[in-house]
Amino acid sequence: MKHTTLSPQGWAILGFGFMTTTTAVLVSSVFADDPDKTEGKSSSYTSVVEEDFGKVMAKMKGEKAAVMKRQMDLLGERYDLSNKALKGVTMSRRPRQAAAGADVGQARGDGSR
Repeated sequence: MKHTTLSPQGWAILGFGFMTTTTAVLVSSVFADDPDKTEGKSSSYTSVVEEDFGKVMAKMKGEKAAVMKRQMDLLGERYDLSNKALKGVTMSRRPRQAAAGADVGQARGDGSR
């Protein structure tokens, strides 16, 4: 079995052929039609069903009170939301009393947040 070696010109031609074939395959795959976009085929993308803006607005306005109550209940569980002013302590930039409470970790009582 005789081994033949390629000349530098042979390697250049072989390399050029490989690059040309690879480029052609990549370009054809990029510009090919996507089979998922054809009609009648399903895809993993779930389309958005858009409702009329007025209906969505009315629905959200109706749900607002319940959502706000739920959020305030969650805040009340996590933080002490009472308005307790610290006597003798004022804010540096505005002349008003600083408040104790959620800002200083009063809900747990250990000073952590």
